[in-house]
Amino acid sequence: MPSSEGPFLSVDGPSGVGKTTTVRALAELLRDEGRVVHVTAEPSEGPIGKLARELTETMHGMTLACLYAADRYHHLTSEVLPHMNAGEVVITDRYIPSALVMQQLDGVDPDYLWRINVRASRPNLAVILDADPTVVAQRLQDKGRTTGSRNYLHRPTSSGITTGRLCPGPRQVAYRGVGTRRSG
Repeated sequence: MPSSEGPFLSVDGPSGVGKTTTVRALAELLRDEGRVVHVTAEPSEGPIGKLARELTETMHGMTLACLYAADRYHHLTSEVLPHMNAGEVVITDRYIPSALVMQQLDGVDPDYLWRINVRASRPNLAVILDADPTVVAQRLQDKGRTTGSRNYLHRPTSSGITTGRLCPGPRQVAYRGVGTRRSG
């Protein structure tokens, strides 16, 4: 899928690392600079994304990988690209890196994952957040969520996703948080 006018940014990382907080803060900063910003997430709010969220705990392997890829393509054509074509900054909370980690740990071959995502638009900037696993686990516990099998906190394969395949050129940023909470 071709790249368009507005920049496309993705923020990925394990559950509880602060993706949503980071996306909201970045969107606010860009809006303060006068930019029009569209914030979205994967799975999307579209029909395939809703189905993917509903089935995440019961579907596994290639079935879930294909469902997430289908949602990604629908999300791109129905939401992301139209906003980019309008010149807006699009920021997504989760994108290909999150899916790659989750689905590799679900036993899906990484080469297959790249093949089913090969035509998905690459972000202009891919940000990968990381933090101390104990801090992340505490955040999830504070939110009433567990670190169950589908959260995949800080597994070894996460380092394998930061390759040049994520976005064109040297536009990837990995950030390891210090584990502090922002108050206010």
